[in-house]
Amino acid sequence: MTIFYLVTNIEFVQNPEQPTDADFLQVYKTNGLTEVVYTRDGEVKTYSFNDQDIVKNRTKTVKRILFRFLNEIWQSELPWGFLTGVRPVKMAVNMLLQGFTPEEAQKSLENDFLIAPEKAKLLTDLANKELTLTGRVPTVTDTVSLYISIPFCPDRCAYCSFTSYVYSKNENMVSEYVDCLVKELEYIKEVVKGKGQGIQTVYIGGGTPGVLPPMLTDKLLGAVDDLCTDETIEITFEAGRPEVFNDEKQKIVKNHRVTRICINPQSMDDRILKNIGRNHTVEDILRCFDLAVKNGFDNINTDIIVGLPGETVESFSKNLEALLDLNPQSVTVHTLAMKKKAGLIQNHNAQDIVNNKDVDEMIRMTERKLFNQGFEPYYLYRQKMTVGNRENVGYCKKGFECIYNIQMIGERQTIYGAGAGATGRFVSEDLLITRKTNKKLVDQYIKDIRDGNFGYG
Repeated sequence: MTIFYLVTNIEFVQNPEQPTDADFLQVYKTNGLTEVVYTRDGEVKTYSFNDQDIVKNRTKTVKRILFRFLNEIWQSELPWGFLTGVRPVKMAVNMLLQGFTPEEAQKSLENDFLIAPEKAKLLTDLANKELTLTGRVPTVTDTVSLYISIPFCPDRCAYCSFTSYVYSKNENMVSEYVDCLVKELEYIKEVVKGKGQGIQTVYIGGGTPGVLPPMLTDKLLGAVDDLCTDETIEITFEAGRPEVFNDEKQKIVKNHRVTRICINPQSMDDRILKNIGRNHTVEDILRCFDLAVKNGFDNINTDIIVGLPGETVESFSKNLEALLDLNPQSVTVHTLAMKKKAGLIQNHNAQDIVNNKDVDEMIRMTERKLFNQGFEPYYLYRQKMTVGNRENVGYCKKGFECIYNIQMIGERQTIYGAGAGATGRFVSEDLLITRKTNKKLVDQYIKDIRDGNFGYG
């Protein structure tokens, strides 16, 4: 339903009175039939089907019918059909592991979820890439990965709904937070060592890790260096905002085992940056990238968001060109997610943000420009409430795939989570997943670590 009613309140009720001021959708059974009745602006449309026609998976059948029914009314271009879920590539991976050919997997995705052929092919291509890079047999017993959470930011971006802390208002907690984080990392090191495992990848994210002061950055990365093993092939430091990742911090990061950094402009237009509450300029982005290259970083990722308020197809094209002129090794393309808790949704009229047709063109343009410059997609995930029901895709030049991203989305490797709000995902040999999430609030996380409540073992 949210595919068609992105920023509309949807209420599910039993035996309702039909409202006069809202769209009204009923699904009910009678005499072996399932009927769908849709009322909008006084107009009533009805669709029914015989329950005997449902061979398997009643829920999926009803979803397919609802999707076709509503799409006939709304006439939307929705290439992902009625597919939901964060990790669609997993379905394609599982099909290939079951013996499907890529062509068979693609056709199954098209038929089962009404996915457009180009998206079904993208999923199967990414599944093949994942299996090539990580192996057809998951390394459940051999290696693990690690996510480290830094929940502090210079300020809050208007599109963000995550739990994060403005650095200037919470500076008194930062030093103790890093101390506790180091203790947790030391504990994880012993747990992993005790199981005879190695750490394959580390991802330091947030929040904005680049906001940490130099001394604490050095302390944290020293602890990361110490827990790495011979199996460690990748350490990502998501610096984030360009205005905080200065020359001194860059030199500190470069002096450790970090192999990949992220500098995330989100837009290359000062007007758009102001709209989304980012207190930096395009000049800050250019300066940060220039310093990073001079400091010897040769694996730099950058982000851009499709669907920001005030963006047009023409302005987005210029932004993308400016971003590619920075010559990053990878680009992550996000579609704006209309999170209700984000200031962007609360402070803007929906009509100012949502334009599915323009978003579709921006996505197609991005694919063309990136392919033309030698980038290929290597991982994909989706979020609820995205404009146009679109996806987030990581592109990179050959050899610059972020293995952590693939492992995290693929869920075929155990990933420990350290820091406030971090989630550990523990994968058994039969690929069953259990999760352990640290307290989201920094003060509660600090208390847990002080009390020795690490939760691993």
